[in-house]
Amino acid sequence: MYVYWRRILTMDLHKAYFRKKVYYTLNVLHAELDNPDQRISQDVERFCKGMSKMASNLIISPFTLAYYTYQCFYSTGWLGPISIFIYFFIGSVINKILMEPIVSTLVQQEKLEGDFR
Repeated sequence: MYVYWRRILTMDLHKAYFRKKVYYTLNVLHAELDNPDQRISQDVERFCKGMSKMASNLIISPFTLAYYTYQCFYSTGWLGPISIFIYFFIGSVINKILMEPIVSTLVQQEKLEGDFR
């Protein structure tokens, strides 16, 4: 699935990139946009890999969640599943707070890597 999506998306984006002198416009007239062809390839690869993982998780996760919620309820009653979901919510909020500075650093790193190439 990942390879198929990547091939199709790369072909479509490169067709649009080379159509109507867009290549010339981006590389000569807009010099602030450096390495657009490399950025297209890298972004497509990351996007397709992420979409592939997300699609498989979206298919599997609801069944896994339902199964383990049932097993937890069967073992501990309502207190078990409720405490697990509360723990998940609190952990997600803490994770978001801790990840915000890291995300901005990763964006800057990607920009610098693009400039380096």
